[in-house]
Amino acid sequence: MRKIFKLTALLAAGIACTSLFAACNNAEPKEAQEETETTLSGEETDALFNIGVTEDNTYTNDFFNVKFTGTDEWRLLNDEQLASISTGIKDVMTNEEAKKALEDGKTSIIMYAVSQDALKNASVTVEKHEINNTQDVDLDEFLDKSVESLSASLPGQGFEDLEVVKTDLTFCGEATKGIEIKAKYNVGSSDQESETESRNIFEKQIYVFRGSYSGCYTVSSFDEDNTGEILKMFSKYE
Repeated sequence: MRKIFKLTALLAAGIACTSLFAACNNAEPKEAQEETETTLSGEETDALFNIGVTEDNTYTNDFFNVKFTGTDEWRLLNDEQLASISTGIKDVMTNEEAKKALEDGKTSIIMYAVSQDALKNASVTVEKHEINNTQDVDLDEFLDKSVESLSASLPGQGFEDLEVVKTDLTFCGEATKGIEIKAKYNVGSSDQESETESRNIFEKQIYVFRGSYSGCYTVSSFDEDNTGEILKMFSKYE
């Protein structure tokens, strides 16, 4: 069963994040918002972008100021494995190659962690946007459009009994808002007599914005809702 759950996790994370990104370019900037990076221009902020570093069971990214620490029951995919599942960037090994691909409108999974039983996973997907400063995006409006987009698109991608809601969450020790998804997901069956079987899927998604980049932090679990505990594995890098 492990292989089935692992493939399901990859599909679920990739489909949901890619669907959400479409809403960001349509989100209206806030008319008035406190400056968060007054000493850096947009170009200077973007120049700091990097895909982060994975070492053993720990992933760090100082650009988004986020760290993921896995236990012995988790493993993080290496660069080659990430390239095989990324929807937009293949064989990316350097920050400059990633920047170029993102500028061309592609998205990339830059971190993927999976539990040994393959029932839980966490991922980070990034995208570059035309808006000069994603910090100015109205988060509520962005999430409302994302909920609408996901509710319309996911049923055609194997999700049944779908619930997609905007909700209050805690990420890296701070209160924020994100997306919560509950559904049944059709996957290839381990039983050769059946073509597919339905599994419960629970997913939470958080967005971190900086410069013209966004990072989608997605946690998923199957059959039982462990997403809250997985979110706690993320912390601030600093």
